[in-house]
Amino acid sequence: MKEKILEILSYSKDFKLLYAEDNEDTRRSTLRLLSEMFHNIIVATDGEDAWKKYQEDEIDLILTDIEMPHLDGIGLIRKVRSHGGDPAILIMSAYDDSCYLADAIALSIDGYIIKPFILEQFLDLLLKTTRNITMQRENIRYKESLEKQVAVEIAKREDKERLLIQQTKMAAMGDMIDAIAHQWKQPLSSISMYMEMLHDDAVDLGSVGHEVIKQYQNDIDVQVNHLLNTLHEFRTFFKTDKETTQFSMHSLIDSVLLLMKDELISNQIETEVIVPKDSMMPGSVNELKHLLINLINNAKDAFIERGIKNRKLIFRVNKEDKLLLEVEDNAGGIPVEVIDTIFNPRTTTKAEDKGSGIGLYVSTQIVQKHHGDLWVENCNEGAKFSAEFPIN
Repeated sequence: MKEKILEILSYSKDFKLLYAEDNEDTRRSTLRLLSEMFHNIIVATDGEDAWKKYQEDEIDLILTDIEMPHLDGIGLIRKVRSHGGDPAILIMSAYDDSCYLADAIALSIDGYIIKPFILEQFLDLLLKTTRNITMQRENIRYKESLEKQVAVEIAKREDKERLLIQQTKMAAMGDMIDAIAHQWKQPLSSISMYMEMLHDDAVDLGSVGHEVIKQYQNDIDVQVNHLLNTLHEFRTFFKTDKETTQFSMHSLIDSVLLLMKDELISNQIETEVIVPKDSMMPGSVNELKHLLINLINNAKDAFIERGIKNRKLIFRVNKEDKLLLEVEDNAGGIPVEVIDTIFNPRTTTKAEDKGSGIGLYVSTQIVQKHHGDLWVENCNEGAKFSAEFPIN
């Protein structure tokens, strides 16, 4: 008996017990027993008193009589349950109170014992109940701890993804700056050449006619416009689109090819565009430019690495229920051992110092942001990347 009391105490030492009993003799004798197992007992002399004290404190276990003045035990339990409370509840009832037990069971009580109770049965009921409360508390603590761990891991993953995206943006910016340098080199050289020719004509001839000056001016204007267009394209590329807009896929591809014109020429990459003029799509223009630039750079690196001579990129767009964008190269295709994981971060077919595999991963994020799908397959003499987007 003593061992059972000590075991109950090991579970219940931190519990708050609300004990409601209107009979003073019963209350006094039961309290003597309960005080051996519970350190924190709140005593109520009837149901109304118990309800008031319940609202003033956080109760873990209620032990209540059924027949009490002002508010009986069933009424007390109804108030506790309707209040949203979920403490464990035990009922002490006389034999003639059995008509109440069906109502008590419907209110999710944890057990009952008939008065006058047998001590062994009463201790068994308290042991079972306090053990269940302890297990529920441990489950709650474990759940909260697990949720905190999950939240921490999610936060770590989000931080890594933000860093990855930031690194990708910085890498893209470096690529774009390099592309600007390539594109500006030719028009700046042309402008310098025109100025030298104008100077030489003036020195040799002593004077230069109006028509000659006009021709030089026109040629220089063409080169300056090319420089300005390049700046405009790069400025809008890094600008964040705040709203979805309708744009032409034909214009989008032309814009990207203009951005990468010198890069394509210097690497001897021929392009073919098969896109209907009316192929419109909703979304972020600049993000779709980023997608195309990633795919073009991916093909360019494959051409260089494999020493492909006749290099070609084909851009196709088909529009039916959905819009299908295809970018096909003849760079030899993707090795079968990595094609299924090619869009995973850090998967790459390039040498360790030539690429990280981030570009294709970011490409999938761009497509998914537009509620689309991106996949790749080997066909003909190379790889074909396909992105499918909803039109509406």
